[in-house]
Amino acid sequence: MIEEITRLKSKKNSWEPINDTLSISEQPAKQTWPLESPGKLKRNVQNSLHTVLLSKDRLYCRWSIHPFLLRAAFYCEAPLNPNVLDLRIFDVTDIYFNGVNAHSMTCVKVNKEDSFWTIKGLKKNRSYLCEIGYLTKDYLFWPILQSHPVHTSYERSTDYILKRGEAEAFYHYSFKEPAWIEHPDCFQ
Repeated sequence: MIEEITRLKSKKNSWEPINDTLSISEQPAKQTWPLESPGKLKRNVQNSLHTVLLSKDRLYCRWSIHPFLLRAAFYCEAPLNPNVLDLRIFDVTDIYFNGVNAHSMTCVKVNKEDSFWTIKGLKKNRSYLCEIGYLTKDYLFWPILQSHPVHTSYERSTDYILKRGEAEAFYHYSFKEPAWIEHPDCFQ
């Protein structure tokens, strides 16, 4: 019966003709169809934004945004252009990033259908974080997904020693936020 309801529903039939064709009442058909439908839309699809360093100065970004999440975001705040997304690259070196306090930001316009992008020109000994979102009609950036921080290589092999003292101080006196942390603030 579920296959029959699905077949009739895919032909754009309303519930009334489906009920007449299958000789069932409307309420059981409506309750049964979305729960047991083989073509049911799954809401637990993974939405993700991943970043990987390809070389000393290149970053590869790959994202997956379910259309349902995009529609929900567009419903919350109307986009300036629904076919264009913004991929933003933030320099978050030595800061606790809260969405607006990055050292620098680069914005790349990408098509809504794209799923990856490569960024060139990264600086050494820096930490970068990416966000994908869109501009609202008020020209405000509305982030949808955020990546984890990625650290570029040091300029010299001994540069890691510069942060050693801060790391030890944080280990012994962890009540103070360390200067070398690059974790995003997820409660913006």
